[in-house]
Amino acid sequence: MTTFGDILLKNEGPGPTIIPMKAQKDGVGFANLFYKDTEVGFWTDDLTQALHSTHDASLLKRDPANGAWTFKANAELDLLQHVENVMAMSDANNAAVGGDGQRDASDASVDAAKTVLRAIDTYCLGKQWMYHVGHEKGEIMKPFLRESISSFSSNADRTGRFIVVDVGTYCGYSAILMASTIKEIAPNLDFHVVSTEINPKHIVVAKKMIQMTKLEKNITVVQTGSVEAALAEHVGSNNAVDFVFFDHAKDQYLSDLKTLEENGYMKKGARVVADNVIVSETLSIYRDYVEELADEGIVTTKLIFGRLEYTENLKDGLEFTTYLQDRN
Repeated sequence: MTTFGDILLKNEGPGPTIIPMKAQKDGVGFANLFYKDTEVGFWTDDLTQALHSTHDASLLKRDPANGAWTFKANAELDLLQHVENVMAMSDANNAAVGGDGQRDASDASVDAAKTVLRAIDTYCLGKQWMYHVGHEKGEIMKPFLRESISSFSSNADRTGRFIVVDVGTYCGYSAILMASTIKEIAPNLDFHVVSTEINPKHIVVAKKMIQMTKLEKNITVVQTGSVEAALAEHVGSNNAVDFVFFDHAKDQYLSDLKTLEENGYMKKGARVVADNVIVSETLSIYRDYVEELADEGIVTTKLIFGRLEYTENLKDGLEFTTYLQDRN
């Protein structure tokens, strides 16, 4: 079974290196993530090239005025235009070399998703900070998602689709990340991502991002602030959810988790990832709650440290929780 361990921030040169403290199994490999001047290393399963060699290197010198916790008007639309330009260049390059006509739809969507996510990362590292989960913490999530898929596949009581709930769509990064990861890990798995977002402008951007990855059939973006309403419409009241990612209003994590529990969605084997549990003091009550559940033997839960997305030295973390029994 894939495991994931604590990580350590170690200062080396101009920026910290992320060091995995426990070896990954089942073929999930990690490379060091590093920031050295404009050179950006990137955790990926296939150890892809650094971002600056893949995209416009001029974007990797972000103005400090556009750093963490700065918000620019229409940044989401500017990001979308950047990603569209990158995808157009990628399509042109593929056409110039003849492409690969043998790749099936699943492979094509995974490739497109990787290009979209890298383009978003490049923009946020080099032009404007934004609050996507980002490449670093996204890679930390993948082994946990793999474990969830394995648990689902071996559970005779779970029938139907593998259901992912993405609470806080924003521009679609996390939904694309999870859907494409599932496609890559388990290409024949029947799954669906239900993603909720309250801002209609963000939904327009997210849907266009998702269309570029060819994952529309696997991701539904719902304009709502009620995770209960979204699931009642798109999953059904008698089903369960398998994987939940919280990255929305921080004061709603706990109430939304309790709503999922009270409505019977959190069954044995369900997994929950909560982002920003270190950088946001509001989430201390969320962590207290899941730790209380762990003390009662209802869940196991673990905090893994990382950095705040698209920053060099701001510590953040993800809380990983697994249900050991049905909860309602």
